[in-house]
Formats: sequence, structure tokens, C-alpha cells
Amino acid sequence: MEFGSLDQAEEIYQQIIEETEENDEKYIYLKVIEIEIKAESILKITKINQENQTYEDMLVVGEEVEQLLQSTGSGQNGMEIINCFQFLAEILEKMGDYFQALEKLNYCEQILKTMKQNEKQEKKQRKIDIKLSNVYEQLGTIYNNIYDQEKGLYYIQKAKCIWEKIDPEIQNLYHINLVFQSGIVQFQLGNYENCLKNFNFVKEKLEPVGQECAEIYLKNLFYIAQIQQIQGDFSKALNFCTQIYQEIEKFRVGNELKFLPVSIRVFYLEGIIRLNNKEYDEAVECGYRVKDSAIEFLGFEDEYVGDGNYLIGEGLYQQGVLMQNQELKNEGIQSYREYIRILEKYPQKIKELEKNLLKIIQIFDNEGYYDELIKYVEKLRKIRIQLIEENFSEQKDKISNLKQEMNQKLDAYINTIKKKFNV
Repeated sequence: MEFGSLDQAEEIYQQIIEETEENDEKYIYLKVIEIEIKAESILKITKINQENQTYEDMLVVGEEVEQLLQSTGSGQNGMEIINCFQFLAEILEKMGDYFQALEKLNYCEQILKTMKQNEKQEKKQRKIDIKLSNVYEQLGTIYNNIYDQEKGLYYIQKAKCIWEKIDPEIQNLYHINLVFQSGIVQFQLGNYENCLKNFNFVKEKLEPVGQECAEIYLKNLFYIAQIQQIQGDFSKALNFCTQIYQEIEKFRVGNELKFLPVSIRVFYLEGIIRLNNKEYDEAVECGYRVKDSAIEFLGFEDEYVGDGNYLIGEGLYQQGVLMQNQELKNEGIQSYREYIRILEKYPQKIKELEKNLLKIIQIFDNEGYYDELIKYVEKLRKIRIQLIEENFSEQKDKISNLKQEMNQKLDAYINTIKKKFNV
């Protein structure tokens, strides 16, 4: 529609409003429509400009739109409030308020189910189904992000079931993406055989690859490479890494940052494979690529900077061991310290932190660094207390016993170390 036509439409609308009495049903209906359009417009404009706004600012906008829609009877149970709640859920999730985000989406689910029951037209039912699948996907993603993969898979599968009826040939990109999302959750659950079927299916469906689906395709290849690495087929995994690098070069022209997260993850995966192959020079090189890219675009404290430090630390330390070079070993240990320091900033990585504290403690033990060894054992103690409290929150009696047992083991280890170092 031309802008002139829009202005004309606005004039006609205002004329109808002015000529209609306020208690007339037509007036009320038109005002409701006006509010709903205004609400939708505000959300769309906010999404377009989200790079220039904080999450707090966007949350305020979303809540104001919610109040606007609540002021109309129909606005409380229509598509507009669902769009608003989905928007709010997205922002709340990014802010780490998962409970409220899930609450908003559960409300959306109930509204949509009621709408579908009351809708007789098949075309409109399908529209509701598509929206419902979108809500299920959002629920699945949040549960997956808070490490409840079973629930995450449950909701992703519910979304997928809706699309299996709408698109039985699996031609729609959104449907293909749901197959991919299902594969990711199964990967995280360790169901490698099932998820590999999903990833291979997605790869086949997306080829030949167009710009519109390049991001999914690259991420999909990355997961296939990860599975090959986990299963010990390092040669195949490296071949997939090479293919991903080539595809990124092909698609990132004019949009260099779009595929940056994939690039960094592939550099990291290649580094892990190089470590497994004892190709320490190449692993260190991958570590610097991860670290430097992350610092440039994501900041000094980003988790990928930590991952880069891990590759550098492990690679340099192992080189130092092979070459009996203390200087290299010390450089590796310093990078490892940085990796641990950054890991401590990410509560969701607590299990990874525990595993790597054990590794650096062993390094300090081997190198005879008594003071640092004791310092990191105490870090490990603190982390294990936290894990016990989180894993057994509903079993108070068990918590006390487990803490006591864990403390006894660590104290016994410290006593052994003291004897070893004559302290």
C-alpha cells in the first residue's frame, strides 16, 4: 500500500470514529482494533530496534503493551496478547528469569488451546496450530537452556507433531528446523544414534544450500562433526570442520559477523580433535583463533575466551611435558588458570568447572606447586558443596552426610599432599 493510501485510510478511520457514538458497538469494536494494531506496531518497532535497546527497556515496552491489551476485553485472549507474551518470554529468558518466561508461554498455550476448541474454520485452526507449535518450540528451547533436556525434547516433539500434519513431506524450513532442534536435544541427552539420523536428514533436506538456510546448515554440520569426534573418528570430524570453513567463506560475504559463533565453535572443535591426535602446535593455533575472535567481537570475559585459553593451556603444557621444557609448561598453566577464572563466572558450567579443577590440581601436584594446589583444592571443595546442595535440595539429611564424606576425602588428600611436600 502506498503511503498516500495509508494516510487516506487513517482519515476515513478517524471520520468513522468521530461520527460514531461512544456507546455504539461499532465504536467500541473500532477502538479495540486500534489498540490491537497499536500494540502490534509497538512490538514490531521494538524488535527492529532491539540492538539499540537494553533488555530492561524492552521489558518495560512489553509490559506497557500487555497493559494496553488488557484494557480491552478481547485483547486478553487474542493473538495480540500471545504475541506480546512471546515477546516478553524471549526478553525474560535473555535476562535469566526463566520461571516468568515459562509462565508467560504456559498462558499462551492455554489461550491457543481454547481458541482452537472454539474455532470451526479449518484454515483458522491451522493458523492457531502454527502459533501453538511456535510456543512449544519456545518452551522446549527454554527447558533445554536450563538443562531439563527431557522436558525440552517433549515440547520440541509436540511442535514437530503439529508440523507433521501440516507439512507431511517436510518441505517447510520451519519444520526442518524443528527436526534439527530435536536432534540437538537428543545430542545433549547422549542419544547419538538418534540425533545423527536427524542431522543427516536435515543435511539432505537443505542441500543444495541457499543463503536463507545457511545458518541451520552450518550448525547442523557442526553437530555431525561433534558426533564423529565423540565416536573417535577424528579424520571424518576434521573433514567436516574443513567443509564448514569452506561453507562459511561462501555465505558470509557482506555479513561477516553472522556466522561468527559457528566459526568459533568449529575452531574449538578442531582444537579438541588436534589435542586428541596429540597435534599440540595445531591445537594451540586453534586456541588462539578462538580466543582472539572472541575477544574482538564478544569481550575479554566471554566463555569462548575461556575455551580458547583451555586449548592453549592444554596444548602448551603437553608440549612442555614432551620436550621437558618448564617454560612451555608454565605458559600452559597460566592459560589454564585464565580458563578456570572465566569458567567461575558461568554458573551453568559448574560441572565443567569441577572436571577442570581436578585436572589443574593434578598438574600442580605433578609440578610441585603446593600453595596453588591447596588453593584450588579449596575451590573444588566449594564447588562440590554447591553441587551437592543443588542435586539433593529435597533431601536435607542426605546433604549433610554427603558434605561430611566429601570433606573427609579432600582433607585426607590434603594431608597426603602435606606429607609429600614435607609441609
